[in-house]
Amino acid sequence: MDPRSTREEHPTMSTHPAAAALEELSKRIEPKRPPKLRRRKTPVGVVSEPDWQDWLGRFADACHKSRQELLSLAIQELATRVGFEPPPPRL
Repeated sequence: MDPRSTREEHPTMSTHPAAAALEELSKRIEPKRPPKLRRRKTPVGVVSEPDWQDWLGRFADACHKSRQELLSLAIQELATRVGFEPPPPRL
């Protein structure tokens, strides 16, 4: 006689009494929102002579803008002038 055949079966998770309660509870809990996808920001540099950098700094100061804001505005203006679509928001 096989001793395994007379042994009482252990309940599995699908037949365990607490499994139904656990499943019901999991249905009531709101699922977490998926994490927001982070866009990778890529720096863009401008290689130039020191004199040009100084000029750009003075021009930006005169416009009460940062160098980055000034370059962004200049690119938007040029795109509009040549009939190209405007760029998406920078940040």
